[in-house]
Amino acid sequence: ILTERERQIYVVCGLPGIGEGLAIKLLTRFGSVRRVFNASKFDLMEVEGIGEVKAERITKLLDAPFTQDNP
Repeated sequence: ILTERERQIYVVCGLPGIGEGLAIKLLTRFGSVRRVFNASKFDLMEVEGIGEVKAERITKLLDAPFTQDNP
């Protein structure tokens, strides 16, 4: 059973290029999973270890419409 903190880290680790270390940095900087997910590309880039390419990949995924296509 995961603690709430572990679950928060797990959710943020689902973002492209984000491991446990960066997840902790993001959660520390923004304070909650929701605030991480709502952060702009430029806000994300303020976190050490997140450059423009990684921030772009994250925001692109978060903004992409969900499709019903089956693989």
